[in-house]
Amino acid sequence: MTTTLSNFGSGDAQPTGGLKGIANAAYLTAPPERENVGEWQSPDTEYGLTTHRHDGGYTGGDTHRAATHEVRWVSGGDLSGYVEKYGQELIGIPDTYSGFETFDPYLSCIDGLLTEAYGYGIDGTAAERALRILIDNGRYSRNNYHIIACGQYPWLLIGDEGVLLCSTTPIDRTNSISREVPLSLPTGEVSVEEENPVVLTALRRIGTFLSGDIPDEASGSNPITNTVSLKEHLHPPLTKRRSKYHKFAVESGEAGSETELRVKRSDLECLGTMELDPRSIPGGDGPEQITAPNCGDDVEIAFTEPREIGETYSEGIVIGYSFDWECYEYSTEEAAVVTTYHLEEPVFDGSRIEVTINTTHSRLATVTPEYEIHDN
Repeated sequence: MTTTLSNFGSGDAQPTGGLKGIANAAYLTAPPERENVGEWQSPDTEYGLTTHRHDGGYTGGDTHRAATHEVRWVSGGDLSGYVEKYGQELIGIPDTYSGFETFDPYLSCIDGLLTEAYGYGIDGTAAERALRILIDNGRYSRNNYHIIACGQYPWLLIGDEGVLLCSTTPIDRTNSISREVPLSLPTGEVSVEEENPVVLTALRRIGTFLSGDIPDEASGSNPITNTVSLKEHLHPPLTKRRSKYHKFAVESGEAGSETELRVKRSDLECLGTMELDPRSIPGGDGPEQITAPNCGDDVEIAFTEPREIGETYSEGIVIGYSFDWECYEYSTEEAAVVTTYHLEEPVFDGSRIEVTINTTHSRLATVTPEYEIHDN
């Protein structure tokens, strides 16, 4: 029996030998010349595979351009091992290029930080683009080509000409690919359409503070009087452009159980990555030497008088901290900055409650590089 790819079926059902059998039958070769594709770059090693990225973009289909990292030619490595470790699902391709317009998307992961998509995965545009690169815009028989979805990891397109490793790309929400995960809060468990751990951490922290409690990692007290309980995550709309808010149905002592609460997506990354202990910030546990990222100079900083978690100021209740370097356009200076995050007391405006996050900034030191100045 031969082991060509056509022996493994068209992708409508699990083939004999499974995903690993397809990988074992794949043909790994050096990247060939392709129409509309720039020169292939020198080989890289990633995920145990030898891959080649291409110079410039490639227009696949009619209007969509591939970024350099999205499509890589696989010329060597342990393809079978990659599939065994990451492979999850076999996906068939349409009979013709026009069929990609109705290609059923594959959802890898939901990401609430994306501004114009539901998450990452494989859609018809990405699949068509990869196929056109693999077969050089030629005709094809779908029985000889297979997509192996690998969850959040790059997916594979395997065919007679070789193998492509392709990054997941942003995709829209549809009823067929939406899903929920549980989010544990002090007031109970809520199901949310979200899988980015930063966003889940942010939502968990917001839910804890609004309930009148504080997260386990923090110390202090919570002075919130108008406590709010998150009860139900309101699904984002079925549109290409996602709402800029995460929305919840809530119970509030002030507003009642039918109130909607909104959390801005722009706040979620900060809330999910902020520190809850000021001693975790550079200089927060006493003077500390740090190095400026651009000029490389060392400077001593100390975050000696932090606002404590739970303290109330005009900006709101202190809920966390972050550290970063601030660089200025048209300036050589760099400043070491601590940001303190504050949560405003929830206020019912008659129709909804909106979570408002305010910040204050403490610039602990400013660095200017030493230039070698020579007198004329």
